[in-house]
Amino acid sequence: MKDLIITLLIVLTCSIKTYSQVVLTIQKINISGVYVNIKPNEIVEGEEDGPYVHLFFSISNGSDKTVKILPKLSKMYLNFQMKDQSYSKSLFPLFQDKDSIMLKPHEQYTESVGDNIFLGTKILKDKKKDYCIELIEAIPTIKVEYISKDMTLVSSGVDKVIVL
Repeated sequence: MKDLIITLLIVLTCSIKTYSQVVLTIQKINISGVYVNIKPNEIVEGEEDGPYVHLFFSISNGSDKTVKILPKLSKMYLNFQMKDQSYSKSLFPLFQDKDSIMLKPHEQYTESVGDNIFLGTKILKDKKKDYCIELIEAIPTIKVEYISKDMTLVSSGVDKVIVL
C-alpha cells in the first residue's frame, strides 16, 4: 500500500511539473466596434452587439517532454471583470476542430479566437454608441482560460492591444 501511494505521488508530481511549464499567452487583442454610429432609420446586422475582441494567443511548451493538447475535449473561456463583478464567456477557437495537437519540447502553437465581449451581459446596452469607458475597465482584467481533462491554463495578461 505504501509503495502504491509513493508511486502515485511520483506520477502526479511529474505530470504537474510538465503541465506547469505549459503557458498560455495572449499576444495581441484587436478591438473593433468600440464606437458604433447607429443611424435612426438604418439597421446593420451586428452593430448593436457591442465591441468585438479578436484574441491572438499562443500555447508554449517549456518542458522537455512532448505535451498533447486535445482541443475537441477542451473548453476555452474569456474572463474579465467590470465594476467588481466577474464575467466569463465561452469561446470557440479555430483549432477546436482538430483531434489533437502535439507540442514538442520548447515548441509554441499560435491561434486566434474572437467574440463580442459584452454580448450576453448586462454591460451591453440597447442603442449605446460608445463603449470606450467599459473597455478601459475590462481590458486590463482580460484572461483566457483553457480547460481540458489533463490541464488548466490561464493567461497572465495581454501583451498588445490594438483598437481598429
